[in-house]
Order: sequence, then structure tokens, then C-alpha cells
Amino acid sequence: MAERRMSGMRWLGFAPWAALVGCVTMLMFNPAGLMTNIRSLVFDFYQRMSPREYVDPASLGLPGVKYIDIDDESLTRYGQWPWPRTLMAELVDKTREAGARVLVFDIVFAEEDRTSPELIADRLPDDPSLDHVRDALHALPSNDAAFAEALGSMKTVTGFILGSATETREPLLKSGQVFNGDFPPTRFIRSLSGVVASRPILETAAAGNGALNVIPEDDGIVRRVPLIFGLNGKFYPSIALEAIRLSGKRPNMVVRTSGGQDAEAFGAASGVSAIKAGDTIIYTTKDGQLNLHFTRSVPERRVPAWQVLSGEMEGEPLKGAIVFVGTSAAGLKDIRSTPLEAAIPGVELQVQAAEQMLLGGALERPDWAPGLEWAYTLLLGAIIAILVAFTHANWIGVLAVAGAMTASIASWIAFTQYQWILDPIGPTITSIAVFGVGALVKYMQTESERSFVRGAFSRYLDEDVVNQLADNPDRLMLGGETRNMSMLFCDVRGFTTISEAFSGDPQGLTRLINRILTPLSRVVLDTKGTIDKYMGDCIMAFWNAPLDDPEHGLNACRCAMMMIEEVELLNSIIAREAAERGHTAHKVAVGVGINTGDCVVGNMGSDMRFDYTVLGDSVNLAARIQTYSSHWGVAIAVSQSTAELAANEFAFVHVDDIIVKGKDKPVAVFAMMGRKAHEETEAFRNLAANQALIWERLRGRDWRGAREAIEAGRKLGQIKDDLYDLYEERIAHWEINPPPPDWDGAWRATSK
Repeated sequence: MAERRMSGMRWLGFAPWAALVGCVTMLMFNPAGLMTNIRSLVFDFYQRMSPREYVDPASLGLPGVKYIDIDDESLTRYGQWPWPRTLMAELVDKTREAGARVLVFDIVFAEEDRTSPELIADRLPDDPSLDHVRDALHALPSNDAAFAEALGSMKTVTGFILGSATETREPLLKSGQVFNGDFPPTRFIRSLSGVVASRPILETAAAGNGALNVIPEDDGIVRRVPLIFGLNGKFYPSIALEAIRLSGKRPNMVVRTSGGQDAEAFGAASGVSAIKAGDTIIYTTKDGQLNLHFTRSVPERRVPAWQVLSGEMEGEPLKGAIVFVGTSAAGLKDIRSTPLEAAIPGVELQVQAAEQMLLGGALERPDWAPGLEWAYTLLLGAIIAILVAFTHANWIGVLAVAGAMTASIASWIAFTQYQWILDPIGPTITSIAVFGVGALVKYMQTESERSFVRGAFSRYLDEDVVNQLADNPDRLMLGGETRNMSMLFCDVRGFTTISEAFSGDPQGLTRLINRILTPLSRVVLDTKGTIDKYMGDCIMAFWNAPLDDPEHGLNACRCAMMMIEEVELLNSIIAREAAERGHTAHKVAVGVGINTGDCVVGNMGSDMRFDYTVLGDSVNLAARIQTYSSHWGVAIAVSQSTAELAANEFAFVHVDDIIVKGKDKPVAVFAMMGRKAHEETEAFRNLAANQALIWERLRGRDWRGAREAIEAGRKLGQIKDDLYDLYEERIAHWEINPPPPDWDGAWRATSK
């Protein structure tokens, strides 16, 4: 009886794991869910580890694929974009003379050429003396006509962009609406409602016309390109597909859908299976897209436009090739991200798509892949779920890892050897999740003491400290240790004035303070810092405790810069909200002081209540630097010890040598002026040189020369006049009370 009860309990314990397996497998096949995003990242990793090797199709007797790059050098030589259509006509003529097979424009020519003679004539003043000029201009052929004539002299493809535009004119279809299957392609492909097309005179002259659209995924990365699009019940090719169609001997196009030849659907509308363009058959996804197996960018594909126009090309790179025209110029904003590269010219996506259509080898997700993945996931999850109830967790962990590794290895082999996309994520997540639930139950049974510690102290101490105390309860004692640390103080400037403005609205003041302190606190934690305490409108934080941080000085400076950026963002939000309400915005400004030095950190207080905090002269100096930062007129001021640690990432300029109250040794103080790249600007170099000159003359007691340098600094406008006013006040003091002979230029502060 007892054995039957125990067996029943085991099978009852199996139920939650069985439910978990079902939930994970459902999540796994949600096309818009988290699994899809993770799966994309995995295949991005595969592409980076095993990119497609670049092969020029011409080396295999196929048309080569190149692109003419309207790059920055071409724009420098031939003028800013858009170029006159007469120059584009010359580009077509030069490309034809170079022996190109097909010329494809990854550009929309939607507007009239502003430099066309008739448009220039229409812009002439209404002066009878200019009538003969106006008539002569009207008699000249338009630039668009010249461009159209050039387009008609060879096989060319113009482009259009589909989207939500309001223009209703349909682009010209150069290929028939032929499909083979039970269902039209428009049932499966992406359909859009509007179009921005090239001018009719140009579309008519070209042999082909295609869509330029390349649609990134939610993370901004392009992993596939659509080959056909829907518009008003018709399907239109992409420019890459049009190029392939025109490159063959028979320039026709047939789309194969479910139920067509070699595309069994078993009565279901499963989607597009393949497209025949000219002499080439391309296997696609169900929605008519091509999964790209990317190569890295190679110079062999690219020919600068200026070389084509000037006739300075080396060899015959365009002969017999499909040639695209696009741009890599950053100012023209046709830059895309792929799994291999963060930024490539958009035209190169079309080039790689055309290459893969010619060569084959595009990534493929076989029809049987989802069924295999589902079956493996369910089987693995069910085995683990059953064994959790009967076997030690360690063995289940081994099985879970083995199952996940098997799926990953099989997926990698399928990708590298067959270009198949098989999902390793579903089985991996399922095995980990099922095992994790079982392990979690056992873990929770042994965590009661740690949970008590966390619950008791999480309200008072930093989360990292709480975790250390939970792992080592014997550390719950008073005392500390000496460490080299970086301390930061951040204070809201003009808080008294802000408080007065909220004198009748204390809740509003509280909300404002919370809005300020929340993002500032977040950047402290994001940069590995520990928040020591809040003192009204001031934050005190430190780095390199309780956890080691070798970059504590650098992280403190990163935090300071991010604090200023967060305040600027908050001010823009407050200003917008105030404008919407018709109120006056309360602009927020903060001052930050940072110092690096030795201090004592640990649990300080009494046996009844203590805080994890930091003490020492280095802490006091950081507070003083923050206080004095407003006198210097800078947002971020740091000691020399901190500036030396962060000099590789930020730009600093010397602003003061000061002896703080209660101390005898001077401290060099620097203003953080921006990130490292700012050092290369002429403005920063002028500022740094002028500051060095000011201090050279101050230390040399050349008061007149110092004043001249101070006036020069004011004109630079890089630092507020507060700093130069401070220098002037000190010079006036030193003129009346000359410094001692051994004076080093430092100022002794008389207040905290």
C-alpha cells in the first residue's frame, strides 16, 4: 500500500513537468515569440562562424555580379546627389560600353531632374529680353529623355519602393503574372498599399522594373530579402529577381505555390515554394523570401562610380556581369546591418541575393524541419520529466546537457554541410527548463536561512552586499577594510530655488526629486557602483566595494558622464510636459565630484543598526570637489588620481590646484570635457593650451599675462565664465597679499 502511495506521488509530481514541456513546445513554435528572436541570434552566430565563401559566378561560367558604388569620392568628383540625369545617362553608356549584361538601379527616380533645360527655363525671370533664352532651353531635350534613351540602349532595371505611401499609380510590370499552383502568390507574400515609383518615362524605357524594399527584422538586422511583393492583387518582383530574369535567354518569370509541380500541399495552402526567373530556379521561404547566407564584404564586387565615368577601371570588371548601381556614402543613408557586419551598403544585399540565386546555396528550412524539431523536443522533455521523479538530479542534468548538445551539434552540421536551418533552441530550452524546475524545488528547500537574511536586510543594504551576507552570515559584524576606491558625489544645483518654486506643492517637489534620483541611481548600478546613501538631493556612491572593480576610476567617470546625459534627457521631457500644460519648466542641473584614494569600507554603526559605507579623507575630498565644482563652472570635476585612471577614455583639462580646508597639501583638479575623441578637436586643444598658459603665468606671478590668458579663455567659450571670474578674484587677492616665496600656485580654500 505504501509503495503504491509513493508511486502515485511520483507520478503526481510528474504532472508539473509535463505541463512545462507542453508550454515550452508551444512557445517554441510561436513565430512572433521570444524563441524566434533567440533562434535568429543562434543562426547569426552560425553565419559569423561559417560565412559563405565568396565565389565570383563568372568563374563558373555564369554572369558575374558587381555593383557601381556612388561613394564619397564619386560625390566629391561629380557633385552632390542627386546627379543630373544626363550624368546618369553617361553612366549607363559607360556601363554598356564596358560590356555589362544587365544594369540595375537600386535608386528611385521619382522626381523630375531639377537641372533639366525646360525646368531651368521655367525658373527664369519674366523678362521679355530672356524670351529667346527661354525658347532655346525649351527646344532642348529634357534630361529625363536623355536618361530614358540611355536606359533603352541596354537591359536595365528601374526601381520602386512599396510601403504605405498615398501614391496610387501602379509601377509598370515587365513580367507576366504567371504562377503554377492551387493558390495565387499574393495569398502568401507581403502585400503593401502604396508605392513610390520612378518616373513613367524611365520605367517605360527600362527592360525591367522591381521593388527596392529590404525589410529588416525587429532588431534592425537583415537576414532575408523578399523576392516578390503584393500590391493591389498583383505580385511584383524585387530588383534582384528582375536582374536574374533579364540575365537569362528567356526573360520570363513563373512563381510556384502549394499544389504546383513538385510542391505538394496535401490540400493545404502552404505557401510559395520556388520561383523560376529566366533560366534560374530559386527556392524560397513560404512567403517568397530568400534566406541569405552572407559572405563578408569583398572589394571584388565593387567598382567606384568615378572610375566608370572617367574610364579609369582596371581590367574589365563589368564585362558580362549583372551590375547594380547603389551607394555607400554615409550621407545618403542606405546602410544596413547583417549578421556578419554592422554596416554595409544596402545595394550589397541585392548583390548577395543575386549571387545566391545564380549559385544556389541559400539557407533552406526544409518542410520536415518543424515536425522533427517538435518530435525531438517532446521526446527529450518527456524523458527528462519522467526521470526527474525517479532519479537523482545530477543524472538528469547530464541527460539534459547531452540532449541540448546533441541538438546543437546536429544543427551546426546541418548548417555547415547542407545549409539547412534546424532549430537547436527548442530542445535546449526545454531540457534546461524541465531540469531547472526540478532543481529549483530542491534548491528552495535548502534556502530558508538565506531567504531570511535577504528579507531582513534587503531594505537597508545594497543587493550585492545582501547576497554576500546571505552566502556568508558570519560577516554580520562591525568593522571594515582599507581599499583603494573611487567616490562620487552628485548634487542638484540650485535646489533651494527649485524648492521655493514648489513651496505650495510639496508632492510635486517629491515627484521631481524621484524623477531625478531614479535615473541617476540606475546609472550608478549600471556602471558597477554601490549607492552609499541619499542626502536630500545628493547621491553618494563608490566603486571597488563590496566587489572588486579594477576599473573603478574609469567606471566612476563613465557614471558621471551618463548622469549628465540622463539629466539632459530629463530636462527635455520636463520642458515638453510643461509646454503641453502651459507651465514654466524647471530646468535641472547637477554637479558631480569624483576622487580616488584609500579609505575604509565596511559595516559601520552599532550592534543594533549599521550601514555598509565608506569613510576617510578621500571621501571628504570627493565631497569638497563636488561642492567647488559650481565655483569652477563645470558639471564634472575630478581629482588628478581619478583623471589618470580614466585618461584613456575621457578628455580632461586642468582647472585648479586647491588646498581644501583642514589639509596642507594641494590637490590638482580637472574638468571632464567629454569623451576621448573630444581631445582631437581644435576647440579642446585651444582650451587645454590656454589653461596651461594661465597656470604657467599664475605660478610665475605674471598677473598681467595671466589676465590676458584669462580673457582669451573667455573668448574660447568652452568653460563658463565662473572659472575665469574665480581666477580674477584670486589674482586681485594675490596682488594685495603676495604669496610666499615657495608658493606653488595652489589656493587655500577657507570654506567647505
